[in-house]
Amino acid sequence: MKIQKITILGAGALGLMFGKKLSEFYGNDNVKFLADDERKKRYLKDGFMVNGKSFFPNFISNLDDKVDFLIVALKANALEDGLCLAKSFVSKKTIVISLLNGVTSEEIIVKTLNLAPLFCVAQGMDATKIKRELSYTKEGAIVIGEKDKSISNRLNGIKECLQNAGICVEIAGDIVLHQWSKFMLNCGVNQVLAIYKAPYELIQKDSDERKLMIEVMEEVRSLAVRMGINLGKNDIKKWLDIIDSLNPKGYPSMVQDVLAKRKTEVEIFAKTAVELGDKFGIKTPLNKMLYEKIVNLEKSF
Repeated sequence: MKIQKITILGAGALGLMFGKKLSEFYGNDNVKFLADDERKKRYLKDGFMVNGKSFFPNFISNLDDKVDFLIVALKANALEDGLCLAKSFVSKKTIVISLLNGVTSEEIIVKTLNLAPLFCVAQGMDATKIKRELSYTKEGAIVIGEKDKSISNRLNGIKECLQNAGICVEIAGDIVLHQWSKFMLNCGVNQVLAIYKAPYELIQKDSDERKLMIEVMEEVRSLAVRMGINLGKNDIKKWLDIIDSLNPKGYPSMVQDVLAKRKTEVEIFAKTAVELGDKFGIKTPLNKMLYEKIVNLEKSF
């Protein structure tokens, strides 16, 4: 399977980090960023700085042809509008992956684009974007898989496409398990650091904040097990090792949003955990507490 035309929806930290590598390998004619006219005009004028180097992506608001590969790298609160913008540029042959956090974006993609995406998890990166400047010390990896655990042609095609550009790619045997593992991580790390507006170093040492983070992760793990997703306590330990390796001065995405006074993704983290907990009979008091605190933070923006 040959991937020739790549379109990226979203110019946040992950969209820029992976988009730059794809653009450098495949060229700007083959890698395009989709944006509305207002954003396109602003982005084309100013460009971005990625680890101190200028990057001027090929921003477009219209496409002449259907795309082969659509990478969705939006914030959750912009997902549906962004997909509507992309709707006329995809075909039944377009392969879609979502780099969004949480466990709900694939369902929204199916409903909006009438396409079944590859499931995907972006993990292990410490990218921080402030206005036009993106910095990172760890690129992490993109983990992909089919929901039914099959090894399909499109799965191998996307793996090859990304690896050719120097992006680390892994194929997961159980991508739903992997996705829930990342969801568990985000509910702990993103939300706990968000209420303190703090960098990773706060939870990289023995502290009450680290203990709270672990307890929130355990709450989500218990929910996953009730739903038939076999997350174990060792999965928390694996994430702690990764957390401890991140840039201590870096900020996860939700803290970046809070500091910039932007709406956060608390709806796809704590709110989703609480709603699923109610549905499956698992108490989630810590996620409920974090949801209330973060919503109150947003009200002060």
